[in-house]
Amino acid sequence: MLHQIKHSQKMYRIVNNIFLLVIFMQIYSCAPSVNYIGKKYSPTQNIDIFMDTRDIKKNYEVIGKVDGISGILGSKYEDIQTKIIQTAKKEGALTDSSSIMPVKHTDTIKVENDKVVIPNFKIVVNLSDAAVKKLQSGKESIIASLFFYGNTADEKTLPPDIKKEIGPNGLKLGDFNIEEKDIHQSNEIEVKNISIPKKLYNFIVDKKILLNINVFSGRRAFKDNVLEMEFFDSELNEITSKGNVINLNGRLITESE
Repeated sequence: MLHQIKHSQKMYRIVNNIFLLVIFMQIYSCAPSVNYIGKKYSPTQNIDIFMDTRDIKKNYEVIGKVDGISGILGSKYEDIQTKIIQTAKKEGALTDSSSIMPVKHTDTIKVENDKVVIPNFKIVVNLSDAAVKKLQSGKESIIASLFFYGNTADEKTLPPDIKKEIGPNGLKLGDFNIEEKDIHQSNEIEVKNISIPKKLYNFIVDKKILLNINVFSGRRAFKDNVLEMEFFDSELNEITSKGNVINLNGRLITESE
């Protein structure tokens, strides 16, 4: 009888431990987690939440990326958001421009005499390993081609010297090529000290400057372009209002074959 009592007590303890373990696993499985990649700053309690970058009305810098991950058994949206906010506070993510790394207010153009000055910005060209190897071994460069243009109200009313600048995309404001010879995995191409004629800008509807960016190999070592690149074709404001940086990724054309 005593043996049977001890055995029962032992079984109770085992069942109890298993029960506690199951409860712990269920709680843990429901708990969300986050993955963060980026810069780290001093922790803060001041957090602003935006669901869309277009809602941000102050200067900001993207310091990293955080992904909210649901638990195995599912997590509430509110729990995931709370976890993301906790991570943002820990990493020092602020949207107050006086507290984050300063970003210059360069999202507006400047009119100087007979020219319109384009704000400085960067084109970051990210290349695949194979593309870097081929360009470096061949001592080949990359070229960023920039084409500024805009829309006019009525082409028929334009003066002859302005009308001759009309093309398939609209009114041509200027085009520029910037070459980078020192090739790496990530290449920063500085776009600076660029201006367009004021007389052309005056005919642009709503004063919205549009920009097309294409990147290709420099054709120094290879007769034809060897790169398959992302491109940009939108309002200039899409770049200058978001940290003055545009990322374009690319690889060799042969990598997609």
